Amino acid sequence: MGFVVSSLSNYTKDNAEKLIVDSMFSAKFLAAGYAKGNVQTGIKTAERIHLFDTDVYFQDDSGCGFTSTGNTTFTARTITVGAIKHNESICPKDLKPKYTQVLLRNGSLSESEASDKLAQEWTDLKAKKVAEVLEVAAVQGDTDSGNPNLNKFDGLLKVASISAGAIQANTAALMGGSAATSFTTSNIRTAVDAVWRSLPEGVKGKDDVEIMIGTDLFDLYTASLVAANLFHYMPTEAQKYELIIPGTGYKLVGYPGFSGSNKIVGARWENIYFGTDLANEEEEFELWYSQDDQNVKLKIAFKFGVQVAKPSEVVRFDLA
Repeated sequence: MGFVVSSLSNYTKDNAEKLIVDSMFSAKFLAAGYAKGNVQTGIKTAERIHLFDTDVYFQDDSGCGFTSTGNTTFTARTITVGAIKHNESICPKDLKPKYTQVLLRNGSLSESEASDKLAQEWTDLKAKKVAEVLEVAAVQGDTDSGNPNLNKFDGLLKVASISAGAIQANTAALMGGSAATSFTTSNIRTAVDAVWRSLPEGVKGKDDVEIMIGTDLFDLYTASLVAANLFHYMPTEAQKYELIIPGTGYKLVGYPGFSGSNKIVGARWENIYFGTDLANEEEEFELWYSQDDQNVKLKIAFKFGVQVAKPSEVVRFDLA
């Protein structure tokens, strides 16, 4: 004789106090841009970045006279922001049949309201998700895209495209005979070198120059260093997706927002602009309980855009 438990379901313990979420990447490109780039606030739709340049022509000063040469030219680039929102409505009563009922407030009249714990975890997760989506859009945004997370404004890769005046580094001369059609461990180091070698003379050596790459291509680059027994980089820095390119003073930085684009960019942060109506507005949420339909509602609304002042000072490596 013994226990008969065949009619019982196998025991599963629900950890109702801990909600597990997917791992997410941080908004590294945006954080760097806010710290090193230019942020223009108060933009409702569009605003100009005003630029001017001047020429210098040496003249013979062996005699008297004054002849004017050269021009000082004023130009402008327009930074256009997209008006973006995210609305969500949830019915807390949907949580009642499951273990998630512990996330509701006590009392029949209050059970439609989410607990403070759920509200906090929900908004925290939303903030991270917004940052993650915006990180990709800041780089790969394209108003012609069919992806709703990318078509609200043009990102760095579009505003600093080769057709807009950026320099193409993927040339036969720099790649050893023919332009690259794909990235491999055999050519990734050559491709990265081609970018910094193509920097305009006025940009070379500036403290804020970065060679920007996706974390996917950064992994390929470090794998290439390992394959060539080039262990002279700091593994702790590489783990942060940053390292100094061997033989140079330029920093190679892997950004999640570039991943999947198969693009490499060399530029000064001083040349990159972020436009918004209110700084860090994407981090501000409205959360309220609606008595009329007993739903908890979330509203996120902000404006954002990207521009470069001088596309001619940006180097791109686009596959052939």
